Amino acid sequence: MSKVCYRTTSDPNGVKLITMVITLLSLPSFSLVIQYGFVTIFVAAFPLAPLFALLNNVLEMRLDATKMLIYNRRPVSQRVKNIGVWYGILDTISRIAVISNALIIAFTSNFVPKVMYFLLHDQAQDGRDFFEHTLVSFNISDFHNETRPNPRPDGDQTLIHQVESSGICW
Repeated sequence: MSKVCYRTTSDPNGVKLITMVITLLSLPSFSLVIQYGFVTIFVAAFPLAPLFALLNNVLEMRLDATKMLIYNRRPVSQRVKNIGVWYGILDTISRIAVISNALIIAFTSNFVPKVMYFLLHDQAQDGRDFFEHTLVSFNISDFHNETRPNPRPDGDQTLIHQVESSGICW
């Protein structure tokens, strides 16, 4: 929970100053939530992120345990009902992560074009003609001789280029 503390201090001229100190949700939890956000939102782009986060957390936990045993007194425990404001933050991050990962997978793979092909064109659902379906063909007989690409060895005047997985032809 965030706390606002007011402190009164005096400057060298004797004027009382009221300073506001805000402790932002407790820093150790904040860093873990940031790490959780990066790992869950970008796991489709970098699948090793959870492994590195686990290794980082295990190492950090061991170092913190050593520091607690050697340099600090035992902390006084407090009973709480739930995780407080962190629940809403983690829930929002999880929802953003689901949408983000779905979009990353959809736009960087052939999943969406394959589904559309099976729904619209392939009645047998075997997918044998999917590769031919992703090719773009155009007639090269309209080009001038100096700009015309070389025709295929069989003399066909049609060039075939594969479409990128995003569906954009260059």
